[in-house]
Amino acid sequence: LSSVVVEPDEEAAEAQKDEVDALNAIFPDEFTLVAKASGSDEDPIYTHPISYNIALLQQDEDDETAWWPPHPIKLQFTYPPTYPTEALPEIRLIHDNNMMEFSSGQMQALQEKMREVAEAELGMPSVLSCVYAAREFFESGDAGKIAPDFQTA
Repeated sequence: LSSVVVEPDEEAAEAQKDEVDALNAIFPDEFTLVAKASGSDEDPIYTHPISYNIALLQQDEDDETAWWPPHPIKLQFTYPPTYPTEALPEIRLIHDNNMMEFSSGQMQALQEKMREVAEAELGMPSVLSCVYAAREFFESGDAGKIAPDFQTA
């Protein structure tokens, strides 16, 4: 099966490119492009759909209220053709934590928090706000308050 790639219109493509460039500048160590790009580093041309990972890094190791899983988590964002004007970014969690370390309930709560932020900003780029919402989810300790998927007797 060959998949047909729908290109975004010029306005959406420009908004997507601008957001990717800004995120790469804001998160130089955390940002990894998944989709291919051509052109120069100063003016890259991205292959659609644009997809990239942003690693969530613990900001303050001494913060006692924070709860972070033991293994790193990356957020993978992929842009639908009508993002940001009509569609939300697709968000996947990439990690090597097992269910005891990061439960499906915690994953669902994190996904929901990011979806709420993206929905509130529909029509404008929202990935930066999603990343900050994900960080807040862990730094506030909210993630650690979610019950595990199963209880041990």
